[in-house]
Amino acid sequence: MQHRPGAPPTIYLTFDDGPNPEWTPQVLDALQETRARGTFFLIDEHINAETAPIVRRIAAEGHAIGLHTGDRWMAMMEPEEIAGKLHHAYGRITAITGTEPCRLFRPHAGWRSATMYEGLETANFRLAGWSWGMWDWNWWQQPRGDRI
Repeated sequence: MQHRPGAPPTIYLTFDDGPNPEWTPQVLDALQETRARGTFFLIDEHINAETAPIVRRIAAEGHAIGLHTGDRWMAMMEPEEIAGKLHHAYGRITAITGTEPCRLFRPHAGWRSATMYEGLETANFRLAGWSWGMWDWNWWQQPRGDRI
């Protein structure tokens, strides 16, 4: 956490691994009820005909969209391949929503590498972390959309 003197307290809500046809709409409903905004880090492979309306809804309701990956292999790719994957996902989301996603990328499980940073720079993306402390969730608690 960071605090800037004179700045109001701010919490950034971020959601990874979507779009998920079951959970993402529940999260969006909860955010809408509380008039909150979030940033959704979407996995390109999860975007398909079934989830495209969810991606459109995320953008239409004023939330930010960043990019995410579902595996650790991206940290081992060459910079050009990483940049290509980011550009591809960016283009797909832009085509679906009519708006450009933010140029943030969140790696799977926080796995990073020098080549990943080079690829991010080539693609004009910034790396986004997720938490001040790890393990801020509970494996044994059943997930529910109302626990935001």
